Formats: sequence, C-alpha cells, structure tokens
Amino acid sequence: MNLVQRLVLSTRRFARLISFAAILLAETLYLVVTVGRRPPAHREAYRATRQSVACARAVRSVGIKTVLAGETPGDFGSLIVSNHLGMIDPFIVGSHFKVVFSGKAEMLEWPVAGWVCRAIGLIPVYRGQRSKVTSFADQVAEKLQVGLNVLAFPEGTTSGGTDILPFKTGAFAAVENLNGGTVLPITLRVVEIDGNRPDAEKHAMFTWSDTSQSLLKHFWRLLGVGSARVEVVVGPPIRTTGHSRKQLADIAYRIIKETSTEQFLVEGASKGEIQPDTATQHNHP
Repeated sequence: MNLVQRLVLSTRRFARLISFAAILLAETLYLVVTVGRRPPAHREAYRATRQSVACARAVRSVGIKTVLAGETPGDFGSLIVSNHLGMIDPFIVGSHFKVVFSGKAEMLEWPVAGWVCRAIGLIPVYRGQRSKVTSFADQVAEKLQVGLNVLAFPEGTTSGGTDILPFKTGAFAAVENLNGGTVLPITLRVVEIDGNRPDAEKHAMFTWSDTSQSLLKHFWRLLGVGSARVEVVVGPPIRTTGHSRKQLADIAYRIIKETSTEQFLVEGASKGEIQPDTATQHNHP
C-alpha cells in the first residue's frame, strides 16, 4: 500500500469514527432528555424505539448495509439470541429489532461508553459470578413480560462466524419452562465486502476472532473496510413451554450453527462474481 492509499484509508477511518461517535452521543443525549417526558409505563418501549433508530444510523455511518432474511415475530417479547462476530453486532440487530441490550457488567464503568450503556438500560452480565445469574434472569424476564425483546449473545465472546462456540445458558434461565415464551435465533453472516463475496482475509477484518486483538484495534480495522453487507437470518421461533434452559440453548445453538455453516468464503473474487441470494433489502427507519 503506497502513501496515498494509506492516507485515504486513514481519512476514511477517522471520518467514520467521528460520525459513529457523534451519532451515538447525540442520540443518547436526545434519549436522556426526552425519555422522562413519556409516561412511566411507556418509557421502556420508547427507549427501545429510539435505540433502533440510533442503531440504524450508526451502522450506515461505518459503511455497512444489512439484509433481513426470514420472518420477524409478532408484537410480544422474545429473547433474541445471536452469534457474535464483533462489536458492531448489537447495532446491526438493534437496527432491525427494538431490543433491550445485555452485555458484560464492566462496560458500565467505561468512560463515555458507560454513560451510554446506563442511559439505554443495559442489563449487565457478570461473568463467572453464579450468584448474579438469578438477578440477570429476573431482569430479562421482567422486560419480556412487558412485551420487550431482549438481545443476548450466548457464546459469551466473539468468534469468526464460520464456527459457533458452545452457548452459555444464563440468558435462557429467564425463559425456561415459560408458558407462551419465545426464543428467536438470529444468525449474522458477512456476505459481501467491498462489492465481493469475502475471502478469509477480508472476513477476518470484519470479525473479532483474534483474541489477542484489542477492542479498539478490532474497531479500527473494521472502519477501514470500504463497504460491507451483512445478512441477518431470522430462524424459526423456539417455544419455551416445557423446555429447560439447557434444552433451549441446545436448540438455538443447532439452528444458528447450521445457518452459520452456509457462510460462503472464497479464495478470491472480482467484481461481478457475487452469487444472488434470496434475502431482501431492509429499509432502515
């Protein structure tokens, strides 16, 4: 890569970083100012709606287009579980679904990001603290009971997307043996980078599969991708009635793992070699 190319790449990254951060901060500030004006019973739904708008704007700002494949559920609360490719995943799912986010508890202590997490009502996940599992499950169940979706990444960490790590069962504890409850499995697949089906090298730029890579380095690499298209595959709803948390985790795992194996990486591709797929473009709000 010559000097001009490096300059163009750095400029793109800085521009996207500024745009992404500005959108998150502006949308969060707007939410903080306006949510208190809503009746208490409507605040959670309003927060989820505003988050979905913010997520769609944030995803677009980093050059990512998304495609929704499959049927979305009705107007009732579902536990949405997804594979986990990288830090942009919650924004991708949130751009299509009105959700309450869950994430590792230490995020609440991060500078600036912690303020955002507290403002959006993040449900904290305490890794390795079994005593906190019941509290987490109770918080998830409370959101589901009032008709809100809750998003969780049961792998517990990010992976490359072509293989799925075993699911942790903590999130499923909120819905085990729940009459009338639903788990909705989602599979994220990177189907196009810079106008082509991705090869392994470009796919690795998008995903956070290298455990030695810091969050900031992962995001910095992601910002350098010219354009990307991510498929959001909605699996069949899983009814929770009569199922334990482990059974629900196993069923969701099988569905997501089977769908993830359809991730198609090539040795190399030139423009015009993209194979058609059956998904339809989703228009964000």
